[in-house]
Amino acid sequence: MTRFSVLALLVVSLLALTGCGNGDDPVAPTVPTTVTTGNVAVTQNVVLPAGSVSTASLREATFWREFALRIGATDYAPTSYTTNTDGSVTLVFSLLLAKSTLGSTWTESTKIISNVQLIEGGQPILTLAGLVGNDQAATLSTTPTPNSVTIALSTNTDGGITYTVTAGSSYVTGVTSPITAASDLLYVEKITYQKGADWLTLTASSTDVPYSGTTFKVYFNTAVANATTSWDIYVLNTATNMYFNLNSTNNSALFTVTAATESGKTVLTVVVVGDATHKLRASQPYKVTLKAGNSLTRADKSTVKLTTDITRTFTTGS
Repeated sequence: MTRFSVLALLVVSLLALTGCGNGDDPVAPTVPTTVTTGNVAVTQNVVLPAGSVSTASLREATFWREFALRIGATDYAPTSYTTNTDGSVTLVFSLLLAKSTLGSTWTESTKIISNVQLIEGGQPILTLAGLVGNDQAATLSTTPTPNSVTIALSTNTDGGITYTVTAGSSYVTGVTSPITAASDLLYVEKITYQKGADWLTLTASSTDVPYSGTTFKVYFNTAVANATTSWDIYVLNTATNMYFNLNSTNNSALFTVTAATESGKTVLTVVVVGDATHKLRASQPYKVTLKAGNSLTRADKSTVKLTTDITRTFTTGS
């Protein structure tokens, strides 16, 4: 072998070892830009038509708090709201939820949160088959950016509720409105409490509810049947976790319920009488729940009843 042949062989061998000259440069391994976290982020926006909610009065300014986004058996209050230039109001549910909290409502393979409802006054008014949540972030400790869906509600000619997905349609897997006519609605429009000669709207920010002789008024959206029977109300002290039950059959001596009609709608007056054990106490936070499954129905349509619990939180005065 000549010196030239040996030199040529060395050059070819060197090119082969370095990968030069063969057109197949090595490709760097792909590095993931995100990781899968244990949290899921989603923002659900619900636009309510002008006139349904405003800030013109205390009643209307607090009304937005009566809505909730129910996922499984857990209710989430709106995190904020905005008033739009056309007078409509957008409720914002900005949620960051642990997968362990979501449980079976979260499907890892599809990234979908299922069993989602919009609730108002104890009445489901919108059902979402699923919301596509985002669980991806730069690091395990970083908060995922929420996927955002906006749904606008409106009323049809007979007072029923319709909807339109106006943004983020790719992040919602299906929407159905269970309320197609006003005659299918039964819900609580508001609850007030008596303080002296005044009747004030009961909200989570109420901190002066009398703890003795406590009197509430419950306003329904229509006339109801069986207004004073088959009640089941739970009163929970959220600071001590102590509770008592007001049942119309077994505990009727602890409270009184009377019914009246105003503008064709039923208004119930509930007075908490209590006893030495079952009573409200001063300066304490409470959660009061009217349980679903009672005999309350629409007077004109007995098949329409309260299908979900109605809950209010408040604090008693000193």
